[in-house]
Amino acid sequence: MANPSPTEAAKRRGRGPAIFALSLMTVTGSLCWILYGWETVHRVLFEDFELMVNVVPRMALGVLMYGLLTVLVPRDWVAKHMGRDAGMKGLIIGTLAGSITPGGPWVIYPVAAMLLRFGAEVGAVVAFIISWSVLGMNRFLVWEVSFLGEHMATMRILAALPLPILGGLMIRYFWPEIRWPRVDRE
Repeated sequence: MANPSPTEAAKRRGRGPAIFALSLMTVTGSLCWILYGWETVHRVLFEDFELMVNVVPRMALGVLMYGLLTVLVPRDWVAKHMGRDAGMKGLIIGTLAGSITPGGPWVIYPVAAMLLRFGAEVGAVVAFIISWSVLGMNRFLVWEVSFLGEHMATMRILAALPLPILGGLMIRYFWPEIRWPRVDRE
């Protein structure tokens, strides 16, 4: 049997989590119905629908942004400066990029997926995500300095500064074989 094309392999990888999520939803929904009745299931579905109405447009914008980024961002630059051969430079670039990237998960995860697909090493992308989580300058300037004061906010940032690099190094050490299929899009 011939090896599947990268597109076919990506489609298969995407089906697994969807099937798992659908199965889990079916089992938990059935248990909820058996234990608490249809009224509870109906109420939960209605509340979840309201949440979905708020979340789906944001997710759609994130997916659209991902598509646009794959056209705008230079693939060779990502592979060269954040790829396997970049070493510490890749972790530092990932950390700096994550700390200045504004937005929520709707922005960060499409950007992280784009970096992986363009040849960034997994450790550099982990540093990017951790940096966004713990070093985000937008959150630091708008929220932390306002509520905690400059001294406390700066101490928190300094204490968290090594975390993205350490996370990236841990991924490199414990899971060096992780690879992501690089996609060259014309």
